[in-house]
Amino acid sequence: MKQRVLIFVAVLTVLALAGAGVGYWLAFAPNTPAFEGERSVKIPPGASLNQAVDSLAAAGVLADRRTFTWMARLTGWGGQIKAGHYTFAAGTSNHGLLDKLRRGLQTPVRLTIPPGSRPEVVAAVAARAMAFSADDFLAALRDPDLAASLG
Repeated sequence: MKQRVLIFVAVLTVLALAGAGVGYWLAFAPNTPAFEGERSVKIPPGASLNQAVDSLAAAGVLADRRTFTWMARLTGWGGQIKAGHYTFAAGTSNHGLLDKLRRGLQTPVRLTIPPGSRPEVVAAVAARAMAFSADDFLAALRDPDLAASLG
């Protein structure tokens, strides 16, 4: 009887270690294809987990959609992804990808606006670089309530 208990405990230990190994691999193994430098991706406002996965895959950032989705669901971070402009290096893990997306660690966007540009030109330049339309930007520029709230 004692030998059966020892065998049972040994089997449980091996299974627990195997599960921990799979969990570690799921979280920390690289999940980006090999590429030079960094790749950027825009996550649109209000994007669901599936839409974020589509954006990452379309930008060539995600190697395995399934493990990324599993990790997002297991951690609960899939519902915490923030919209924005992100850059990722090759070799980034699921944990690294999700952590950056849920914390909103975006890459700053550089804009060059020629001096003396009309508001329509400023709106067009800003809209090309960011995730909003030129019309929305112009409306915000011309909104007196927004200007008053910003001081």
